[in-house]
Amino acid sequence: MSPILLTGTASGLLYGIVFGFVTISPSLIINEHGYSKGAFSLFSLLATMCFVLGSVVNIKLSGVSALHKFTLSGWVILGLSCTALLWISIMGADSLWLIMSFSYLIFFLAGIAMPCSVLLMLGFSDTSAGLLAALTGFFHLTGASVGAYLVAIINQPPAHAFILTTTTLSLCCVIACAFISIQQSD
Repeated sequence: MSPILLTGTASGLLYGIVFGFVTISPSLIINEHGYSKGAFSLFSLLATMCFVLGSVVNIKLSGVSALHKFTLSGWVILGLSCTALLWISIMGADSLWLIMSFSYLIFFLAGIAMPCSVLLMLGFSDTSAGLLAALTGFFHLTGASVGAYLVAIINQPPAHAFILTTTTLSLCCVIACAFISIQQSD
């Protein structure tokens, strides 16, 4: 499989997690937990700040390869997703604070991973940055659509739908990263 296709797919899958949250969070915060639209805006602002903080940390980790940071972010998101899924399944606890803490960690890790994915995509050619940027946008928007679609069709409470979506997309991302690593080792 093409390295561009694998990298774009992995990137889009992680981006889909972000948009899964964007899609489900109004229902989760306002409808299910009864917070106001103003409180929802603050919850969303904190998620955005976590994403930006992750991007700043990404800059500070400039000595680590982009692929390593991207892959590690995918693995950590998968681990957190599985842990949250088990916690909710076993304990039946789906408090807003648990879900939002999980979401903020996911946004932080996505903030580390997303600049890496752009760098990886643009690294495929020194002369086709416009095309590669367009492909990156395509993969991100496709991933966003997948994430939004999955949280909308999963017939579970919003928190469960988001965690199931996050688990699925991060697992697929990690698999794509494994194929990228295999291709690079050949």
